[in-house]
This record gives sequence, C-alpha cells and structure tokens, in this order.
Amino acid sequence: MAWQPWGEAALARSLREQRPILLSIGYSACHWCHVMERETFENPTLAAQMNELFVCIKVDREERPDLDQLYMRAVQAMTGHGGWPMTVFLTPGLEPFYAGTYFPPEDRGQLPGFGRVLAGVARAWNDRRDEVSESAGKTADWLRRELVSDRGAARAVDADGLLRVADGLLESVDGEHGGFGSQPKFPSCSALDLLATAEAHEPDDKRRALLRLSWDSMADGGLHDHVGGGFHRYSVDRVWHVPHFEKMLYDQASLAASYLGAWKLTGQGRYLEVAVSTLDWLRRDMRLPGGGFAATLDADSEGVEGIFYTWTRDQLADAVAPADFARACELLDVSEAGNWEGGGAPEPGNVLRLEALAGEPSADDRELLGRVLPAMLGRRQGRVAPTRDDKVMADWNGLAAAAMAATGRAAGRADLVADAQAAVDFVLSQMRDGDGGLLHLHAGGSARVGAFLDDYAFMGRACLELFTATSQPRFLDEAKGLGQGLLDRFAHAEGGFYFSQAGADTPLARTREAWDSAVPSGNAIALELLDRLYLFTAEEHWSEAAERSREALLGTALANPHGGAALLGGTLATLSGRSLLVIRGEKPLPSAPLQGEVGSLTAEALAQPLPGLEVLCLSDGTGESWLPAPVRGKNSAEGVPTAWLCRGTSCSAPVTGREELLLQLEQA
Repeated sequence: MAWQPWGEAALARSLREQRPILLSIGYSACHWCHVMERETFENPTLAAQMNELFVCIKVDREERPDLDQLYMRAVQAMTGHGGWPMTVFLTPGLEPFYAGTYFPPEDRGQLPGFGRVLAGVARAWNDRRDEVSESAGKTADWLRRELVSDRGAARAVDADGLLRVADGLLESVDGEHGGFGSQPKFPSCSALDLLATAEAHEPDDKRRALLRLSWDSMADGGLHDHVGGGFHRYSVDRVWHVPHFEKMLYDQASLAASYLGAWKLTGQGRYLEVAVSTLDWLRRDMRLPGGGFAATLDADSEGVEGIFYTWTRDQLADAVAPADFARACELLDVSEAGNWEGGGAPEPGNVLRLEALAGEPSADDRELLGRVLPAMLGRRQGRVAPTRDDKVMADWNGLAAAAMAATGRAAGRADLVADAQAAVDFVLSQMRDGDGGLLHLHAGGSARVGAFLDDYAFMGRACLELFTATSQPRFLDEAKGLGQGLLDRFAHAEGGFYFSQAGADTPLARTREAWDSAVPSGNAIALELLDRLYLFTAEEHWSEAAERSREALLGTALANPHGGAALLGGTLATLSGRSLLVIRGEKPLPSAPLQGEVGSLTAEALAQPLPGLEVLCLSDGTGESWLPAPVRGKNSAEGVPTAWLCRGTSCSAPVTGREELLLQLEQA
C-alpha cells in the first residue's frame, strides 16, 4: 500500500491529477483497524487497486482529532452509524461523497467486499463526476452548518430547570443493568456525572439508585480489569460482561473522576478504591520516563483479542493458593466451560467479573481477594502484554492529571498528586511551539501538531486541580495563561470556542461543538475553566467570557441533554453556586494534604458532594494578592485552623471547628 500522510504533497497530487482521495482514519489500539489492515489493505490485489484508483491517505485520529471529528460526522450522516476504522472517499476539494467503517476483502453478510466498493466509487467518479461533486458539495455545506453548534439562543433556565432536564436522562438508563441504552454499552461518564451533579443539588431516591446501579455494574463486570486495575473501552453486551479489551487513557481519567464523585455522593469507600486502583494502573503501566502518560493499550496480544486478560480454570489454579481456589472461582465467575469464546483464543476463557458479590464484599471475601488478585497479577505479568501506544497527548494527559490530582488529594495519596504534577510539567515544558503555544502531541522524541481546544481546556483544568492540591501559585498562573490562550486562539465571535486554531489546516470549516464524545466537550471544560478562574481571581473578564459562551452553546446542549451532558453539568454547578473554601493554618500542607488539624478540616470539605466547591489550604503569613479581599492577609485564629467560604469578592465569617464548617457547607 502506498499510504501517504495528510499533508500538502498528497492533497496537491489529488488536485493535480483530479484523483479522489481514499481516507482511512483509525488508531493504534483499534481492534477492527488491525483486522482491516490484515484482511484488506495487505491484500496485494486490493492494494494495487487502491493505489491505481485513489490517492490513499492514512490518519491517526489521535494525532488529528479535527479531521476525525469532521469526517466522522459525515460518516454518521451517510450511514447512520460511526466507528473505526473510518473509510471516507473525498473529492480533490476534500468534500466527502462516500463513506463507511470496516469493509471486508470480499462480500460478507450485509457488508460489501472492499474490491466492489473501490470499483463502484471509481466508476461513479469517472462516469458521473458532476453529479458526485454536486452531492459532495451539499454534504460539505451541511457539515459547515452542523458543526458550529448553533441552535439559537438558549431559553432562560435556572438550576431547577436544569435539574428537570438532567432527570430526562433517567428514561434512557437501563434499570436492570445500569448504564445507558442497550448494546454496545459505553461508560458515558459525562451523562452519569450530570446526574450525580443533579443528585448533589436535590437528592432523589430513584436517581441515586440508578446511579449506584450503573457504578456498581461497571465496577463488578467485565469492563473493569479486576486484576490489574483500570477499565476497558466498552461492553459489547448489555450486561457489562464482555468488553472491547483496549484500554484508553481518557477512559481511565473520566472513570476515576466519576468514581471519586460517587464516593463523595454516597460515602461508599469502595468507589474511592476503584478510582485509586484505576489511577494506580496508569502509574504502573502507562507512565512514561518523562512523566507523561501513554495514549492507549491494544486489545490484542499474540494476535488474539483479550487473551492477556482472560483466564481458564487451570490458569487460575496455577496462580492462587489451593485453599483459595474454589471461592476465587465463585467470586470471579471462572468455570471449566468458560464464559467467553472469542478473539481467536485456542480454548474458551473466562472474563472476570464479581457478580457473586452482589454488593459490598464480606470481610472474608475482601481478605481473599486481597491475596488472590495480586497473585494473579504477578502471574499475568509473565504473559505477552498488549502493545502500548506511547504518544503523549496534551488533552488526554490533562484529563488524567486532573483526575489524579483530585483523587490523590481526597485519598491522602501524595504520590498521585506528584505524578499528576510530573505529567503537567512534561506537557508545559516539552510540548510548546516557537511562540510558546501548546502542541498537541509528543512522540518519537519530539512534539508536533498545533494544539486544539481540548488541549488548552483540559490542561487548564489540570493546572487548577494541581493549584488546589499543592497551593503552588505557579499552577494558577499556568491556568490563567491557558485560559487566555483559549480566548486568543479559539474564541468564536458570538461566544464559545472553535475546536482548531485560526490558521490551522482543518478542511471545510472550523468546528464549534457542544457535544461530548468519548471525552467531555472541549467547550464544556473551557467554560468550567473560565468559571473557576473567576472564582479564584474575581477578574470579571473570565466571567464575561463564560457567560457569553454559555449563552451561545446552552441551546445546543438543551436540545440533546445526553450529548451535551458535560456542558449542562458544569452549568448546573455554576447556577447552584460555585464557592471557594480557604483554610489557613500554621503549616504548609501540599505534600500531605490530609494530616493534622488543617488536614482534618480539608478532609471534611473534600468529602462533601458539592460540585462547585473549591478547597484551598494556605499557610499563615502568606498574602497572595489574588485572594478575595476579605481573606487577603488573614491568618488562622491563634494558631487554630480557620476557614472562610467565599463567593466572588465576599466571604463568610471565619469558622474554626468541624461542626461549624459542615453547617456552613450545608448552606453553600
């Protein structure tokens, strides 16, 4: 195959020869991308046909998310579904006119063979070029309109109105197995987090029960890697049994943050354990020497999908003590017959799941799992591991660092906070262009590709999480710089933000979207960053930019609450009232945030399910100019840790005791 990268040479050749483009978009951990590569692209006959008829361009969606976002919308419009590998045929003007996802080499069921597709597309281009070009132009015009998220001005809505909108999502929750819809079933963290924010605002038994069902089902099922920690990408079935086995950095970040929120909402320690174990897996298996985190882990190893993660009964017997074996089989759903056949494994295996627990494990079962799972991990380390994609991406590292800093602080894990700091420092120091702007990607020893909206927004949020976790003012300064970068490089004249920077080579149109994808919407996190910067600084231009953007985008999110869940959740937190709790004491506490009397007050505050609450610990004697005026220069009361609850430029009277603090937070 004569694949070419997306760039001037390939695009100019298409124009010069008036030859259509065959664009293939995928990613390293994509199982079906590898299947199509082996079956179709490596087929000599098909490869020759592709090279003869088209300019063939291959794109990594993680390197060029702007192209992926643009052409995936075209695929969805043309076929009614999306996914990877993405296969799109473009005119030399880069307008899509035929699209699909996976194609087998020959006709298979309802799928046409790729040779037939190639011949048909080439024939249409050669024989009916004017008609094809006209149709492609109409599709491009539709994309330009669709991708600016303009549904008109949002209707006036308050926190109670948003609460009702959020509760509309309950109709699509699977009341038997949790999660949304049927199959395949994705974690949908933004939608779960919106419901959790609604629950924190106004408790409801049904909502809470469905949230817990969803969190429990994902944590107990095959989506969760019970041995090593972390989560697979999605479940192929409704019951969370069989996962699609690849692991994505963004899923670990989003799920860890969601389970941290679940702990705050319910007080159930198990949820905090899930968050911590997920991030510990990242630290062990995905952390790179420079401090950044790798992007993905393949589904396959030894050419077999899932074989790294599944267990036969004999393999389990070899790994654990004989006295633990029988109960381990019961707890982990391991049988002789196996519960999964797939991926080309030589014999049926077992996807591990904790269904026998039916909730919190007993003390005896917890003790047994505490012996069995580490023993299984040790044995699994001897297997051939899936391939890791060592790209460092600013946006996904921002998601991971934010979750790591927040979880580390809440759990009293200074090592998690330190690793979050290392990841952010790597991106901010090693992924800059000549003008100081962020770059999106670091691979092979160098950084490249101009940053996108998500890079600035997600890294900005990570800097704020590190600021509150470490009390280091430099992270607030970095967050302000990234926030200003959003306004300077991505702002839409009518509010909200484009996905790509001005001057980027994104074809057809710069997109402005409020929809979440596998990650929260960049616009949603940008608005959150602006709201939080205003809370920390009381500088009006942050608030003004946030309100202008919210007015421009909220109508789109309200039109599809599931798709706009992150923006709606952030808006609900803002309308419910964002507040800053400043705790002052005699000792600086960045390295051990939950120790001592200040740590005790901090722990109480961090455990509260208040999505709009920021908690900042400062040493006596510091006079930070950015602090709200009523707190600036104030110290603890005679050495007793003292807290002020602030909104904008006003703060409450100081409180010193646990009961006083909790009473004040109840009124927040």
